Amino acid sequence: FFLILATEPLLLKEELIELVKFWHQRDYEYGLYTTSVEPFFSQYRDQLIEAGIRNWSSGMDYIPEVYDKLKAEGKLSETCIELVESMGGEELRKKGIQSLQGMGYMFAKGILEQQITITIYRSNIEFIPEMVQWIVENYGATVRIALNYVEFGGEDFDFASNKEKANPFLVKVEDGLVWHGSAALYPIF
Repeated sequence: FFLILATEPLLLKEELIELVKFWHQRDYEYGLYTTSVEPFFSQYRDQLIEAGIRNWSSGMDYIPEVYDKLKAEGKLSETCIELVESMGGEELRKKGIQSLQGMGYMFAKGILEQQITITIYRSNIEFIPEMVQWIVENYGATVRIALNYVEFGGEDFDFASNKEKANPFLVKVEDGLVWHGSAALYPIF
């Protein structure tokens, strides 16, 4: 099993197409984790399909439609709204839109092996259930959904910042109240 999980696989450009051809010819299992970043997605998507791509996976920590709806309905706390805006609301929106467009395009082209990972941050903790519901309603049973928390480590820990850099994203005790009603029941917070 091969997994491409790094900054952005589409930056491999033609080399990614060659990898997909290689995997396809040998019927290898793999996962390709991308945010469908433009302009690379539009440039390489059809070539990847022609090469035999069978998996399209994405991080999707923010779905603009879900956030906007809940915000308009007054269902998000001021803290949540402030956190989304302070953590790069426009960049989150752009990444979310591109990820959704990429997943939707690949789904429409028959690529049914799809996986979405939602990383739980302080800024999205209030609308995770609604995002999961939205994904299921729009992709049905073909997509797999994973949830994970922001991790921190240090110099010896892959894919994780040190605690100081990760701190604005880490779930706090008060965030546990959003999901559980009482943080005392869940000492992990």
